This record gives sequence, C-alpha cells and structure tokens, in this order.
Amino acid sequence: MGAAHEPSTAELARRCYTENERYRRGQHPDRGDCFELFRRAIVEGDADAWAAIYQQYERLVAHWVNGPSERVEERVNEVFARFWRNVRPAHFARDFAGIGPLMEYLRMIARSVRIDDHRREARHQLLTLLEVSNVHTEGIESGVIESITQQDLIAHVQQLMYDETERLVLYYSFVEGLKPRHIAQLCPDLFPDVAEVQRVKERIVLRLSNDPRLRACWEKTV
Repeated sequence: MGAAHEPSTAELARRCYTENERYRRGQHPDRGDCFELFRRAIVEGDADAWAAIYQQYERLVAHWVNGPSERVEERVNEVFARFWRNVRPAHFARDFAGIGPLMEYLRMIARSVRIDDHRREARHQLLTLLEVSNVHTEGIESGVIESITQQDLIAHVQQLMYDETERLVLYYSFVEGLKPRHIAQLCPDLFPDVAEVQRVKERIVLRLSNDPRLRACWEKTV
C-alpha cells in the first residue's frame, strides 16, 4: 500500500477551522488537524500555516487580551510574536502533546501581555497625575515609576496607605491599570461614585509625591 496522502496546508487549515467550529458547538473531535497546523508553522517554518493560525485564532486571542479597541490589535500581535519567539522548533514535540497544551500556553502569553500593558498604562497614569499635581517630575519615570515596582519599595508604598480603601485603589489603579469608573463598579460598597475613587487616587498620589524615600529615588536621577 502507498503512503497516506498528506493534506496541503490549505486543506489542513480548512480541517482545523471545522475542528474549531465543532469544539465551539460543544463537540470535541480532536483529530489533530489544528495541532498539525501549528507543527508545520513552527517546526517546518511553513509561512502559509502560520498565516492560517493567525487568521483562525486572532479573534480568540483578542477575546483573551481584551482592553480598549485601539489597544487590542497591538496586544494580539504581541501575543503571537511572543509565541513565535518562545516556542522552540527542536522542543515542540517534547513540550506539547496536543492542541490543548498549545492553547493553554497561548492563553498564558495573552494574560502576560494584558498584564504588562496594564502596568505600562498604570505607570503612565501615575506620572500624569504627578504632573497635574504640580510635582517636580524630571527623572520620575526612570526613578520612582520604575522603582515603585521593585520588591523593596512595594512594602514601603503599602505602608503609606491609611486603610484598605486606599490599598484597593492603589492596587487597581497602578497594578491592574483600571480607571476610576471601573473601580467604582467593582467596589460599590466602598465607593458611592466615581468622584470618590478619584479623590482617593489623588490623595494617594499627593502622599507618594511628598514621601522622602520615594522622592529620593527620583532626585538621584535629576
């Protein structure tokens, strides 16, 4: 008997699409078509397979990264770029036994990209608020903004918070990167309206900007 016919990349992409549609309907017939598509893209360097993967999983990754519409496309591209950089062709068979582990890894990268983007935006918000508060900000971004993420200063910043309300606003604002309206929605029992969240946030920023230890962090860079 002759060797089984190996499907073209285009045919494999069609099969993978059908496989994904069945999965979304609650059926789980994993025939390995999607996994083979990934294998061809990563191990064989098949550009058509990679393009098919992006087309098929772009919407799913966009759902995972979420965020403002103007940021989603950039986040999606970053997820696929990290995936492509991190998955080694020589270790593909060892690291991934099927499509399930591949999807878990892709989702983990999406979560990492979303968190990193939130943190960048949160640091930008903090710098902006310091500027609005007429704080001397030269060198702050390379000083307090970066140093605030260091483990030794996190505990110090936490100690500057007066109560659990302030600690929540600090975390949601400058770690998760949430806006005041989202914080108010998350904690309606603590905040009667968005304005109250904004007042707490501004109070935190003013205290941080006047703290001698944090000020020393950025004054060294001036």
